[in-house]
Amino acid sequence: MATQFSRSPGHRGSLSFCKTGLTQPPALWSCVFIAILQVGCGVNERDQRLNENLKNLAEGNREARRRAVITLGDLKDTRAVDPLLEALDDYDLQVCVLATAALGKIEDARVVDILKQQLSHKHALVRSSAASVLGRLEAESAILDLQRVVKEDEDAVVRVCAAESLVYTAHTK
Repeated sequence: MATQFSRSPGHRGSLSFCKTGLTQPPALWSCVFIAILQVGCGVNERDQRLNENLKNLAEGNREARRRAVITLGDLKDTRAVDPLLEALDDYDLQVCVLATAALGKIEDARVVDILKQQLSHKHALVRSSAASVLGRLEAESAILDLQRVVKEDEDAVVRVCAAESLVYTAHTK
């Protein structure tokens, strides 16, 4: 049974709803229709922002990708984890660093393991960002990895970030 929407000849601007076997008054169906229009078709503003920023991350210029990564982190949506993972290998180092920080804002079981892997990234800025984020997350499972970084990383800033994260993690437990 298909619902047909048609304009009633005697009612300017109103809709009448006709369905075989329909027993509810047309006013009720008008309210239902208006409610559906107000709610939308299942795509809310948050989903629109997510989709727009995922597109910008995939197709945008450098600044658009940077803004997209920041917004995706702020949205804290687990659907952004995989695209942010790809952003860790972006040709723009700033996008990589921002992606590391964005991943730290998303509550997803994979994030700590991903950030632990970033402690071995080729760029020191990404490694230091990963170390700092692991400290903010109080990631106990990263303690051994952070200790390794403190002992072995060639970059002093990365070592300091890892050491601070270890101290922070130890003090919060």
